[in-house]
Amino acid sequence: MQLVQKRNYPEAAELAAVLTERYPDSPLAWKVWGLALLESRRPQQAIEVLHRADGIDPEDPDTLHNLGIAYLKQGNIQKADHYLGQALEVLPSFAKARLVLAKMRIDTGQYQAALEQIAIAEEKGANENQCLSLKAFALNKLHRHTETLQVQEEIRRRYPDDLLNLSNLADSYRMLTRFDEAEKTFLQLLERDPTQHKTFSGYLFAIHYNPRHSQEFLVKTITQWDERFSPPHPPRAQAEDRSPDKRLKIGLLSAGFRVHPVGQMITSALEHLPRNEFELIAYTTSSEQDDLTQRIRQRCDDWQAVMHLDDMDLAKQIRDDKIDILIDLCGHSEGSRLPTMAQEPAPLQIKWVGGLNNTTGLKAIDYLISDSVETPPGVDHQYVEKLIRLPDDYICYQPRPMQPHVGPLPALTNGYVTFGCFNNPSKVNEIVIEHWASIMAQIPASRLMLKGGQYENQAFIERISQAFETRGIERTRLKFEGQSPHLHLLNTYNQVDIALDPWPYSGGLTTCEALLMGVPVITYPGPSFAGRHSATHLVNAGLAELVADGWEHYRSLAVGLASDLDTLATIRQGLRQQLKNSPVCDAPRFARHFTIAMRAIWQRYCEGKEPAALTIGKQGEARFADDKHPMHLLHPATEKTTLEEAEVFRFALEGKIVTVDNGSILASTPGFTNLQKLGAFATIAFDPSSKVKNAQQLQQQGELHHYPHVVLGDGQDATLHVCLDPAMSATLEPLPADEQLSGNQQATRVIARLPISTLQLDDIEGLESIDWLLLDNLNDSLKILEHGAKSLAATLLIQARVNFLPTHKRQPELTLVSYWLSRHGFSFYRLNNLQHYSHLPTRSGLYTQQATQLTSADALFIPNASRMAELKDNQRLKLAFVLHTVYGIQDLSYALLEQINPETALVYLSTNNLIETKPDFKDQAKYIDSPTKESCKPEYKNQAPALLAIREPQPKVFVGIPVYNEEKYIEKTIESLKSQSMDGVGFLISDNHSTDRTLEIIQDTVGSDDRFKISQQDKNLGSFENFKFVFENTESQYFLWLGAHDYLSTDYLQLTTEALDKDKSISMACGMPYAVFNDKTTGPTAGALYDFNGDSPVERYMKSVARLTNCTVFHSLFRREALNDFDFRKVISCDHVIISHLLWHGKLAYAGSAKYYRRYFEKRQESYEERLSGKGEELPRRDLYKLYEDDFTTLAKSTLNTNELMTQIKKMQDILKKRFN
Repeated sequence: MQLVQKRNYPEAAELAAVLTERYPDSPLAWKVWGLALLESRRPQQAIEVLHRADGIDPEDPDTLHNLGIAYLKQGNIQKADHYLGQALEVLPSFAKARLVLAKMRIDTGQYQAALEQIAIAEEKGANENQCLSLKAFALNKLHRHTETLQVQEEIRRRYPDDLLNLSNLADSYRMLTRFDEAEKTFLQLLERDPTQHKTFSGYLFAIHYNPRHSQEFLVKTITQWDERFSPPHPPRAQAEDRSPDKRLKIGLLSAGFRVHPVGQMITSALEHLPRNEFELIAYTTSSEQDDLTQRIRQRCDDWQAVMHLDDMDLAKQIRDDKIDILIDLCGHSEGSRLPTMAQEPAPLQIKWVGGLNNTTGLKAIDYLISDSVETPPGVDHQYVEKLIRLPDDYICYQPRPMQPHVGPLPALTNGYVTFGCFNNPSKVNEIVIEHWASIMAQIPASRLMLKGGQYENQAFIERISQAFETRGIERTRLKFEGQSPHLHLLNTYNQVDIALDPWPYSGGLTTCEALLMGVPVITYPGPSFAGRHSATHLVNAGLAELVADGWEHYRSLAVGLASDLDTLATIRQGLRQQLKNSPVCDAPRFARHFTIAMRAIWQRYCEGKEPAALTIGKQGEARFADDKHPMHLLHPATEKTTLEEAEVFRFALEGKIVTVDNGSILASTPGFTNLQKLGAFATIAFDPSSKVKNAQQLQQQGELHHYPHVVLGDGQDATLHVCLDPAMSATLEPLPADEQLSGNQQATRVIARLPISTLQLDDIEGLESIDWLLLDNLNDSLKILEHGAKSLAATLLIQARVNFLPTHKRQPELTLVSYWLSRHGFSFYRLNNLQHYSHLPTRSGLYTQQATQLTSADALFIPNASRMAELKDNQRLKLAFVLHTVYGIQDLSYALLEQINPETALVYLSTNNLIETKPDFKDQAKYIDSPTKESCKPEYKNQAPALLAIREPQPKVFVGIPVYNEEKYIEKTIESLKSQSMDGVGFLISDNHSTDRTLEIIQDTVGSDDRFKISQQDKNLGSFENFKFVFENTESQYFLWLGAHDYLSTDYLQLTTEALDKDKSISMACGMPYAVFNDKTTGPTAGALYDFNGDSPVERYMKSVARLTNCTVFHSLFRREALNDFDFRKVISCDHVIISHLLWHGKLAYAGSAKYYRRYFEKRQESYEERLSGKGEELPRRDLYKLYEDDFTTLAKSTLNTNELMTQIKKMQDILKKRFN
């Protein structure tokens, strides 16, 4: 022990090892050896030795404590918690163990629990300085800033040499906008200990908040980091395999893989990165986990918790993992591992989101991911790194699933305008207050709402209030609100009309959330990267007009918006959708550009060139600053498999199964853990009686949004009847005891009544669809259904627990639930989980406890026959997955799969041992040369009989090419598609059983281009069914039908897509029409040009009925959703009706220089009717008139009154008769 006390651990370990041989039954010898190994940074060996000591003396608190520490150093939090807890059970006064436990609670985000442990440790006489330090940290995390500052200043008085506390104190000054005190304290600390890189990072972070610092000063200060802390000549890791087209191994280093600004800005982008391109390795420096953590883990190929590794050991780990590109997501902020980056453990090193407020100052970091707004031209010299400028925003925002409804403009009700700022209050400085006060002075009676953790500090509020009062703004016009749960924070935006961005440090996530809630944000960019976050989000959300070029402009924008409430109200209602439709939230688009950037820098590295600034163009071209031309990028070869090679069936789901669980009947079952591990479900659990006790653990296993003491209903306040048996607690009142079976009389006895709020299912914003709904029998299911009809329109499965022997008033009955659901498109399928009551006594010696009286069951409802027939393939797949995985229903699962693909359904039968052998699929595949979906992760194979694989995201644009006997022209058509300049496009060619060489030419021309899918019909279905097929068997935002003998200009899809993106009033975008006749091109074709741009849908529709002759505009790129309500019918000139229908939903635009080349023929072999129907059947013109009448009626009945509608239909009939006789 003397050697241990002298910290001579190697000798102590050697001597203790000898003693264990001599005295193998001595717990002391094993314990000392284990401690020496632990202090020698050999935790795994220490664990083995300490377990020997524990086996001899299981109640030695020191051994248990040391085991806990050893497991903690290995990153095994659960075992560390277990052994430290055991040590405290043996010795409750063991203060050292309690403080370690408190630190663990802090590391896992359990700050209140940490304070409880610290309080006990203080009572037990623990180290006072350590107790105070942990207390200050936990209080700070709980936003109790007054108490935090008091504790930190007390530590400074008592322990002036506690340098870590001085660093924390300086940061507290910064948070309370006491910038000069913060910077002074940081600099004093650095004088006393210049080796503390985290102190310097804290100083760098603080100076960005101070409005008196210029960008020149900031850069000059930041670049000192290298001089102070970087090793002189670290050996840069070199890639062993420099193949430019290999699959890249990318390391992600962060403390923010969770609901955190980092997590919310990267998760959706990571999910859309192609697996064949990247192997992702996550290095997390935080123990905190939630649903976003789980999503990131599911995308990553490896997940490593590295909290226990120091900077050098982490660098070694990264080198050993042979990372190709290492991305830092911490910077100078929480969890910073810049010394690791300085060791240069990867061939290429990048800075992206996370503490990204300027250049990092590290020459070891090669590139910094940005965009042209964050880093406009001319600022490259301010960055140590080379800039990668993405074409849109440098982040991809992921809104949280639960989003409050965007309310009406508050000013219309209040009679005054409310400005707001929910940014970190550290950003609210004297300069900002000066300009905000000026704005408020120009808008009489206006208010300012400020929200954030520091506003729980009365001294802070007083200082802000006085600053406004000295500028003529009464404190009664200010409203302060502290920290709150996220859903409440978002809902508070319904009290704000206009958000004011601070300066010089702008908002990032806060700006995105304001826009999500319909609140426009006015910003004036600051001098640094940190000052331009809002600007890039606004510009990329289509709100560049809200970015000011100076303070005068900033004030005029605020005053102008506040003075035009009608415009402000209009902006509010459309802003959420505008944000979601913009590049700020477009994960597939971001992932494409990110992929291009990573491949480009890797390819340059393989060429032996030094890093250089890189710009990704709007069309995906990658150009380095020192290159004249864009780089031609190489990608990994796509692996393909044939159906014959399929060994097992896999569910290739697109997106997660959105599950709403009212009463937590699913989330509270033991089997829910297994479902979570599959990663296929996104579950929203409303838990009125709070019966889910392990929500945090479940959230670490999969996506779960848990809402205790909340229940679905009619939106009115209700009462929760708390019963003696918690399982019987309900918002339905229990029946009187004499109306119940004896076994339930005590269980349903009410012991308390609590108020509880209910939510209408249809009022939950952000819940775009529900795949699976579960209803318990303790809350009013019929009210839930009545107020959820809209949300359930596309639901695939409803499980409703029904009673046959009631225990509560108004309990759901099978007949009532079935009746409501049958009227809304559902059919009763079966009863599941039948529960019975036994009338036999409970006594020993009874051979069996027979139970025969049916009390309750879970009734399953599926879409009725007509709805089932309309399901898309992915919906059928989701329904089959739930039926198979949850309920073990294989027959209906097979039937659903058979509708998608008969061959795949047979594989399902084979995988589940329902047939003897797998079928031979040779030459039977429906799709030819279709890109193969990636197989599922190996871990899924042992967790469920039905295996899961997530499909790659759908393209933004799909082109459908129905073709029949076009061997002469199809090659040119396909070549025009292959030359399209944009990313995010797919092509489906459907050959209608051609009798010439068309299919062979298609396959040869397409080659290995995996953007194409090729299908062949079993027989000639006619052009109508083939046109319909390519539309219904693709999914995208925009769609285009291309004639198989026509072709497009190279930029056609790019320009038409940009037209639709830019103007939401447009439903169709077409190129200029050119005619090709006998291989001679003329144009533009005047007869194919139309002006359908009136503001009235009725006008556009009727104008098209009257004037449309040349239907080249049928080949426009259009918004797919505009045909969601169209009734496809095989009638002559159906394309006329489709065009009119699209024009009801928006205008027609011609897209710049884009050109559509349409072939014209003197005479075709088949008649129009033969081509349309596939046979010579007559198609009467009256069917066209009927389709037009029905279509117009469907569209206009909610807009026109009956008389107006009949007038327009009569007018349309007259036009059609006149045109077509």
